[in-house]
Amino acid sequence: MRAKTPVGPLGTIPLSLDHRYLSRFPCSLHLAGKSQLGGRYNFATNFAFAAGSRARAIHTGSFVWADSTDEDFATTGTNQFLIRATGGVGIGEKLPDGSEILQVDTHPLTVYTAAAVQELHRELEAENRALRERLARLEELVQQLQKAIGGQP
Repeated sequence: MRAKTPVGPLGTIPLSLDHRYLSRFPCSLHLAGKSQLGGRYNFATNFAFAAGSRARAIHTGSFVWADSTDEDFATTGTNQFLIRATGGVGIGEKLPDGSEILQVDTHPLTVYTAAAVQELHRELEAENRALRERLARLEELVQQLQKAIGGQP
């Protein structure tokens, strides 16, 4: 099925429901719950989004952003959010005080839930308490040793 859709003073471009044809055009497109936005050679299935170059949202409910790397970047399951950005990803990089929120370069990133962060905090606090207790005991032993050898405390 083909139709002609106006695109302004430049005339028309042919539209086809065949994604291999549509994805070659650098334009925005929305058809029945599928979005392919900008770039080249993108594909999106039902309720999915693909943008950039060779982004392949081949599973329902997925979002794929692909940089200009000349190879396909595709989902492997439903409801995924994938980003290929070989130059790095920054999300809210700086707070007004200059501290970093999240900066992803080409290094692996581990994301924790709030509950996991709270648990890590509790574990670190307990470890910190234990270290302070050991330090206090070592200081006592040093004082005892200094007294035993006639040194000053």
